[in-house]
Amino acid sequence: MNKKIQSFTLPLIASNLFQIIIAQVSLAIISRRSTEALAAIALIDGFLYAFAGILGAIGLAFNIYGAKAVGQREETQLNDYLSSVLFLVVAIGVSFFLIFLLFGHGILQVVYGFSGELLRTATLYLAIMSPYILLTLVTFVFTSLLKIEKKTNYILGVSIISALVQVLLSYLLINGNLGFPAMGVLGSGIANMLATLCLLGIYGVLLRESLARGLKQRPRKRTFLLKKAVPLMIQECFEGLVFIIAFEAFVSRLGVSTLAAYAIGSQGLMIARLPALMYGNAVTVFASEANGQKNRQKILAVGKSAFVSSFVAYVGIASLIWVFRPAFFQLFTTDVAVLDLLPAILPIMLGIMLVSPLYEITKYLLQSLECSRTVCVLTGCVNSLVLVGIMVFWSSGQLNFFFLYCLYGMNFLILGGFFAGLFYWTIKRRDPQGKGRL
Repeated sequence: MNKKIQSFTLPLIASNLFQIIIAQVSLAIISRRSTEALAAIALIDGFLYAFAGILGAIGLAFNIYGAKAVGQREETQLNDYLSSVLFLVVAIGVSFFLIFLLFGHGILQVVYGFSGELLRTATLYLAIMSPYILLTLVTFVFTSLLKIEKKTNYILGVSIISALVQVLLSYLLINGNLGFPAMGVLGSGIANMLATLCLLGIYGVLLRESLARGLKQRPRKRTFLLKKAVPLMIQECFEGLVFIIAFEAFVSRLGVSTLAAYAIGSQGLMIARLPALMYGNAVTVFASEANGQKNRQKILAVGKSAFVSSFVAYVGIASLIWVFRPAFFQLFTTDVAVLDLLPAILPIMLGIMLVSPLYEITKYLLQSLECSRTVCVLTGCVNSLVLVGIMVFWSSGQLNFFFLYCLYGMNFLILGGFFAGLFYWTIKRRDPQGKGRL
């Protein structure tokens, strides 16, 4: 089982690391054009990523229940899920496309308070990026199908091709190289959309037989998938939009230099936590498939392999970041005040977040056992209690960065403990005799 999980996960880790690097290169190309361009792209990309991440929970629901159908050897049910999820993501994606295209100017004025040249630049970029939600959601479905079919090596290869296409197009279109007109922000948006279309085209060819079988079915599982996706969407909101934003609001009050050091440390933390997220992807496929087979021992083996692998990977990457910290810091800043803070802040962040593999893997295990609603409720309760605790200590004037981040890590430690206990309780309840069948 461990060998299968490694062969599934390692291409995903490599693919995501490559995409992170390419995204930074693409942003560097456009940021040299103007401050307005950098501000517009950074904010709009963050805005679109947030929506895509939340709505992408529909793809995760398909991942979980599609893999379960494979475990049950229900090919017809898998095709029903595929046709239904495609119907949902196209309907949602087209709706957002029209909203951004028709009302993008007003949204940027009201939400971000843009005006003048910045508003013009941002409106142009958002108009070009208006199909982003649609294309990204369809991409989520295609990659979920490849994961269910255990073909993650295709994801790595296609991602590399698409990323290289995006960098090449950005180089040609943004600054007007090799005879192409200099398009600035327009060129950045076009490069992004064309690269995504290239990605979808290749995926479509690779999945043509599976898609043909799925599209022959009527989308009869639309309501079921949407219902199952709602707790996953709320979970994404808690993790990304509510808890993180609220926490960072407190960090920002500790001073600009502290906030900058935290932002740089977060880049390292994002890379260190990446394997846990990718092993979590493996859990949603292998554990969901085992759930369909009602195989208790296989679910436990998947959980153990994913947790140990993600923990070892986290420690390894965090250690490398610390060993090469001078070079890592210089990638992001030359500010002396920030550089003085980073050697103290980075080990706090990396050390406390040792709990993240436990949290991520147990969360995905429970979701694979169809306990998404319980995961969502527990997350909301613990997030709320920790934020109340932060506010109480903040009002007393006793909160420094170390204490604040300890409370942040405690949130994940408590949730990881709850999730682990709930996972074993669920397994035992479904198989009280320990015979290996759920």
